[in-house]
Amino acid sequence: MPPTPPRPKNLKNDFRAASPPRRALWISVLQGALFGLLAYILLDDTGVLNLLPLLRNWPNLALIFLVSGGVIGVMRREKWLQIFTGVAAILWLVVAFSPLSARLVGPLLLQAAPAEIARGADAVVVLASFIQSDGEFTSDALHRLLRAIELIRSGRAPRLVLTEVRPPAGSYSVAAKKLAANLKIPINLITLKGPMGDTHDEAVAVAKLAKQRGWKRIFLVTSPTHTRRASLVFRHAAREIKLVVLPVASQETTTDLQTLDTPADRLRAFGMAMREVVGLQIYRRRGWI
Repeated sequence: MPPTPPRPKNLKNDFRAASPPRRALWISVLQGALFGLLAYILLDDTGVLNLLPLLRNWPNLALIFLVSGGVIGVMRREKWLQIFTGVAAILWLVVAFSPLSARLVGPLLLQAAPAEIARGADAVVVLASFIQSDGEFTSDALHRLLRAIELIRSGRAPRLVLTEVRPPAGSYSVAAKKLAANLKIPINLITLKGPMGDTHDEAVAVAKLAKQRGWKRIFLVTSPTHTRRASLVFRHAAREIKLVVLPVASQETTTDLQTLDTPADRLRAFGMAMREVVGLQIYRRRGWI
């Protein structure tokens, strides 16, 4: 009986036998990438990423989280990434479905009493907000300026003071002049050059100007959640001349801060509030408030 010829090797079975480690590696990479992307989405929704200056304007941040998650998967450390993402998910749920945002936002909102607004002031100071490089307004910049124009048109103050932020932002004063001209609204505009790096820089510059001009009262127009920190730092900077700082909030169009009755509103408000809470702590440590 002739010997049985050897059975041909089943290349498919050999590949399957050899592939599990490689397949497991790719699964780890995919899981890590997905968890990294999910962590980005959750943290971005809560506004936590905006608290870190290095990440605030970083382009392609979602891609960085995705690739970083994949690298962690290669290192077989995806368990730690899963824990990190789980914590981010818990934070997201707490913010979206609890009164946490309302409790944080409430103490940040300051508004001068109607009687004080009716008394008027020497000037309306509008804190700088980003202007697009082509000179178009952002939402914050436009609504701050419109609130100031309301005060001027109603006879509450005779002049408008604007500050500028650093490039690549466009010029706030140029945009304001263009808008006023289009609306046929005359304004007595004073622009404080800098550009200003933060609210403290603006406060110091305005305090110096107020001392030179002999001003006693100013309206301070800024976004609602920024009114507390801005008022404190302006009052501290102008304490020698006892300048009366009257906070006036601009209109907030992205979030209903009075009700916060939807998860989306609570998430947006949480990011705004946390930025101010952290900012207040930093300003206190620096002796600015």
